[in-house]
Amino acid sequence: MRQLLSEILRLAELELWDQRPEVPPQLLKLVNQCDSDFVHDYYAVDSGYVVLPVGGSEVLIQSIVAVGPDVKRRFVAQLASGDVHVQARLNEIRFAESMQGLVLVDGPLTPYVNRSKVVGVSKDPKLVRYGPRIGDEELRTLFVKASKAVGERRLASLILAKAPRGAYLVPVEVGDFYGTFFKSDWTLYVEFPRWVRVDELCSLFRRYPLRLRVAHHLAKVNKKYLYSLRFILSNVVKPLELSFRDVL
Repeated sequence: MRQLLSEILRLAELELWDQRPEVPPQLLKLVNQCDSDFVHDYYAVDSGYVVLPVGGSEVLIQSIVAVGPDVKRRFVAQLASGDVHVQARLNEIRFAESMQGLVLVDGPLTPYVNRSKVVGVSKDPKLVRYGPRIGDEELRTLFVKASKAVGERRLASLILAKAPRGAYLVPVEVGDFYGTFFKSDWTLYVEFPRWVRVDELCSLFRRYPLRLRVAHHLAKVNKKYLYSLRFILSNVVKPLELSFRDVL
């Protein structure tokens, strides 16, 4: 045990202690201040889902919630096919597109859709999207090289560290969208349609949008709801004789 602790401490000291890279000062040219006080009304959309085995099939059950001036909810029940996460994500985006005005969706839009009128907001983007699309060759090379050590979101947060809330990096073209990082309560990666003005959008992201938090909470599939779904689906596929106690 003593040797194991020694190895862990050595690893932490030599390899894990400080992976904060030096940010090339040239990358500060990517930073834009937010000078807008534009007040948006908007909807925020999130969803929760489960996949239940029913007979010989799997069924996707999804709860999609939109929080805005009012609360809208849609339930989806469909056979699971292919990548269930992609299936659920597309359901969520399509529901968001059915509403008018500015609509925020939790998570990025790409690679799920190539064109949309909604705005995708991601707290933890996994794919490399921003760096390789920077227009300036020198800045592109510096960003890509530095991001290999810590990832794009971490590098963006370091670049934006001394900027005020709402500041953002120069937007880049990501398919038919623009994509950029905003400084909010933490660093957010945002994809938005090209007709949306980033200098107006930035004021919304000075703080993490509260309605996204509420939508995330309301969309959760809790245990009681899950139990009811299992019971109903199993009896639809293979009906059982119900006693009064079963339905009380």
